[in-house]
Amino acid sequence: MIAGFMVRFAIAVLVISFLVLLIFCVKKIAGKKLSPRTHYLIWFFLLIALTLPFLPGISLSYGSSFFPNLNTALSPTARSLPEEEKVVETADRGWMNNFAVSVGQERESVVYLILGLVWILGILVMGAVTIASFLRLNRLFKASLPLQDAVIRRLFEECKREAGIKKRIEIYSSAYIKSPIVLGTFKPVVILPIQAVKEQSPEEIRYILLHELMHCRYHDIPINYWICLLRVLYWFHPLVWYALREVQNDREIACDASVLTLVGEEQVQAYGETLISYARSVSYPRFSTASAMGGSSRQISRRIKNIAAFQKESIWGHLRSRGILLLVGAAVLVFLPGLTTAASGDEVRLPVSYKVEDSLASYFAGYEGSFVMYDLNQETYTLYNEKGAIKRVSPDSTYKIYSALFALEKGVITGENSNLSWNNNKYSFDSWNQDQDLKTAMKYSVNWYFKALDEKCGLPFLKEKFEEIGYGNKDLSGGLSSYWMESSLKISPLEQVELLTAFYRNDYDFNAEHIKTVQEAMFLGETEDAALYGKTGTGAVEGKNINGWFLGYIEAQDNHYFFTVNLQKGADCSGSQAADVALKILKGLGIYGN
Repeated sequence: MIAGFMVRFAIAVLVISFLVLLIFCVKKIAGKKLSPRTHYLIWFFLLIALTLPFLPGISLSYGSSFFPNLNTALSPTARSLPEEEKVVETADRGWMNNFAVSVGQERESVVYLILGLVWILGILVMGAVTIASFLRLNRLFKASLPLQDAVIRRLFEECKREAGIKKRIEIYSSAYIKSPIVLGTFKPVVILPIQAVKEQSPEEIRYILLHELMHCRYHDIPINYWICLLRVLYWFHPLVWYALREVQNDREIACDASVLTLVGEEQVQAYGETLISYARSVSYPRFSTASAMGGSSRQISRRIKNIAAFQKESIWGHLRSRGILLLVGAAVLVFLPGLTTAASGDEVRLPVSYKVEDSLASYFAGYEGSFVMYDLNQETYTLYNEKGAIKRVSPDSTYKIYSALFALEKGVITGENSNLSWNNNKYSFDSWNQDQDLKTAMKYSVNWYFKALDEKCGLPFLKEKFEEIGYGNKDLSGGLSSYWMESSLKISPLEQVELLTAFYRNDYDFNAEHIKTVQEAMFLGETEDAALYGKTGTGAVEGKNINGWFLGYIEAQDNHYFFTVNLQKGADCSGSQAADVALKILKGLGIYGN
């Protein structure tokens, strides 16, 4: 689980790096065309992007259109082995025999696990440092005293009214700080250095109070906690750290601009001189969870330059700033799908009308599996294990239904001539070591036959067709030799039934003769009043069957039923076992079998 998260997080980190560079470029190009407040607000797109990977259940599946191969390249999924390297065999049971090629599990998952543990260790260390800073700040607050100076208290209330703040905010003084600070999310508190109270004029203190009150007005304290949390989570990313520092710098500049807009341009010099008096203050960096007027000499120097160049924003300038802000937001939206770490696209929605049959649990004894059936006459679904029914997994050999259909559509084979000559490679299954036609290849699930069909169709054509029918996640990035075999392509049991129903009704307007040809290849048997069509599929990793499929449909005299059984956990999750479970369920429901 952690390995899968780390894969998606690695993609998110790469996307975030692009976002940081994009925002820096926009800010550099726009320059003075943006107001200080807009320069600050642009960073919120980054803060949201940095947060998105950790929001539970967020999944934006269209992200693969921007990074189609990245997830597969980094994913700790299975890799394809040569077909003759390792094979899982079972006893011969006719069409229920397994013809599954085993694939090897990539070792990168262990690497991602180690990286995940290192990342968590870093979070613990950085979290401890941040908490220590918070505790120091808390001790400082407890050592502070309510400000007793009546003149400054009256001035503070006047500044609150001037700043348009009605919320109750307390004012304290402390001998342990050199720069004013504001702290507290729900009960904000302004703390003044006792030195400032004694030595600075009321006008200078007014500027200080207005600055700190602007932090309260724009909710900078909770935002600061947000930044601190992101700094902990991205402790390893220097570009993110630099960007978060710039967020705080731009916040102070925006706060300066808000004060100057309030007091007027004629007081720019006086405000700048007040700020210079804190040029050597080092209180701010020590308390990462507080907002302070002071800061490093470099930060103060930058703010002084912006104060000296201050001009009140015009209506046109305001509209231009908001327009650029909207454009940046639209650009960032393009990157959002790459930021999610939820198992994107692994689950689908349940149908509008369905009933759950928990009584079918006895058929899955020893397995974790799901059953989906669609009654064509009643237009209703019957489900067992809703969560399993909507979870996407590899289709394995069940994809061959559509591989055959697409090959017929392309003209690679025809209903009259579907023969392909054996390639003379020696396979573990005797039935593979001979020439094949579509019926025999479907019956014995001959990998080399369908691989040849796919190669002759070509990847672009297959992508187009899988997109056209909406086959699961439609991801063929695993390559022609293995995209369907515990690799990139995934589909849920519910989608299998929906797609098989659409295939039978020819909802996608394929050549009717081609549909008939594939159906004939899928024919498995019949009773006096019903015929069975279907395909098994087995996913094998490191010689162990982990994914068993059986899907098909029943042509009864008065109705049609489309069904899927998928097995995920058990001693032998194979296609033959899935078929055995399916036939027992169908018999128990009185649909097929005596």
